Amino acid sequence: MPLSLPILILLLTDTALAIVGEVLRRRLEGRMRRGFATGLLVVGLALLIHVLGAAPLAISARGDLMATSSFLNINFVLGFIPAIIYARFFLEAASTGGVEAIFGLDTGASVDTDFSKAKALERGGDVDGAITQYRRYFNEAPTIPHALFEIGRLQTREQRYYDAADTYREISGKFGKDDAVWARASFHLAELLEVNLGDQKAGHNLLRQILKRAPKTRHAQFARERLLPKEEQPDHFYRHGK
Repeated sequence: MPLSLPILILLLTDTALAIVGEVLRRRLEGRMRRGFATGLLVVGLALLIHVLGAAPLAISARGDLMATSSFLNINFVLGFIPAIIYARFFLEAASTGGVEAIFGLDTGASVDTDFSKAKALERGGDVDGAITQYRRYFNEAPTIPHALFEIGRLQTREQRYYDAADTYREISGKFGKDDAVWARASFHLAELLEVNLGDQKAGHNLLRQILKRAPKTRHAQFARERLLPKEEQPDHFYRHGK
């Protein structure tokens, strides 16, 4: 096998590794949880592919001191850029996992927090498309409830009251351990029950549950005001989407 062909094989292998590695790093950066184990797996797989790509060159150089020296030099030169890319990927993944483990922060869930795609669809009148996009945002960052609240807001605005109620129930179920999120979702649901779904009793019961379970939250104050006689409620009372 001519020496040029093993070099070409290694060149193509490392070029492909560099391209795939950079695309993968950019696609995953800030969009999903990676962690130490994932970074190690990706880097290990890339290293294995590089070794396989270098195998023909290593076989060609076997037993020849000069060829072996050339093999090491070529291997270093061609593998340098992929090595930098995957080392960066691994360090970012490891640091993300470390921050989450030490501080309890969900750094892997920082998706498109301005919801630009969904907002654009909403402005264009494509409500169903916007709801689908918000659901994608939530699927990318399932520990953050904001996208679900946007879905509930849209459904309420479009008078899809039963769908909105189901969305707020979903939030309450998924984030039941977070009093602030639970209280917010429950307040929205209570408003829907009272104003739009004709079940004032159930709405008032839910407002009382908010006061009992999460009395120090922002929405407990809204619940307290909501339970006042109508004539005593604030003129610009809290509404959906806040």
